[in-house]
Amino acid sequence: MTLAEKIRHLPITRDKAKEGRSMVRDPWDEMDRMFDRLLGRSMVRGWTRPGGWPFAAPLAEAEYPRVDVVDHDDELVVRAEMPGVVKEDLEITLGDDTITFHGAIKEEHEEKEGDFYYRETGHGEFARTVSLPAKVDGAKAEATFENGVVRVKLPKIATARKQKIEIS
Repeated sequence: MTLAEKIRHLPITRDKAKEGRSMVRDPWDEMDRMFDRLLGRSMVRGWTRPGGWPFAAPLAEAEYPRVDVVDHDDELVVRAEMPGVVKEDLEITLGDDTITFHGAIKEEHEEKEGDFYYRETGHGEFARTVSLPAKVDGAKAEATFENGVVRVKLPKIATARKQKIEIS
């Protein structure tokens, strides 16, 4: 049976909230069920649905984590937002003119209410390398991590600092 034929024969359900009007099941749910049957596991559930697992969307973006680089006179400040990441799962490396953030997200979501029980787990890794606008002294770098935000202070080397030039 082709996909078009399967869609044409989707089961019809009754929704009491809609006063008994017929409704076709959510196509994303049907797609999840087809993957479950095909793969024999629910590994892909949530990745196929827009707005699925809360951490899946940022990992799919090319610009994760979001990074700001601020150039001060004598230092660079790099700020990276990493919600869902714990400090132990984060590694920061400094190259000649780059900084790299590499980490992992491990999340568990669980809801219990009356007869309702929902549990979802997932994980993923990310890495992002950002070019730095000036040469820095990596030995004097300082990093802090608070509320999912990393802040790295990188002192510039003397030759990379801004210098005013007098005009004669």
